[in-house]
Amino acid sequence: MDWFDVFRLDEYARPIEPGNFAFGLLLTSRAIYNEAVQVFFESNHFVFEDRFSMHMFLTTIGDKNAKDLKSISMHWTKSRGPHSANIKATHREWHLRSELCFGPSLAKSIKELQDACPNLEYLEMLRCRPNIPTADAKDFTSKHYSEWNMVKTLCESSVKVFSILEPGEKFLANLRRSPEIFAAWEREIKQDREIQEYVNEHVRARSGLLGLNH
Repeated sequence: MDWFDVFRLDEYARPIEPGNFAFGLLLTSRAIYNEAVQVFFESNHFVFEDRFSMHMFLTTIGDKNAKDLKSISMHWTKSRGPHSANIKATHREWHLRSELCFGPSLAKSIKELQDACPNLEYLEMLRCRPNIPTADAKDFTSKHYSEWNMVKTLCESSVKVFSILEPGEKFLANLRRSPEIFAAWEREIKQDREIQEYVNEHVRARSGLLGLNH
């Protein structure tokens, strides 16, 4: 099932309609282009269905535009195929033959995002249930979440607000038909809320310390 359906992203993150943004302004002059592009990147919320798509997006728009990004949603899934032979060969470190196995860890993807987008204010993530990215499996299965490399990296990030997207009530209502499956989801949702609060506490504390230093 598509995660947009399960987690109801369409309630707040809608595709840009041509009439809602004057893309023609970009062709007016260099000065207007620079100003309009900045507004476009800093005023919109960007949703990535997998981490490789986010990586390609950041690489494509360049450092200058990436610095204007303020709000992002990112799925934990490494990649979604199919990918061309050229893309697979060019990005061997991502091991694109598999959506979950091998490739960069979540912590590495978050660090890439942090380095590329120093002005990012809001980061939202979504688990790839029931699977876990191979690079993070050892952390997730043998350690408390406070010791996960992903969580440590988030706590050191410059974002102002972090959240983990939860499924909608309609989806949960369907899950209640199977008590065992619903109980498993409830446990993960509870953990997600704890992680979210844990990261935000550290982010707020870190932000306060940085403010004092200034």
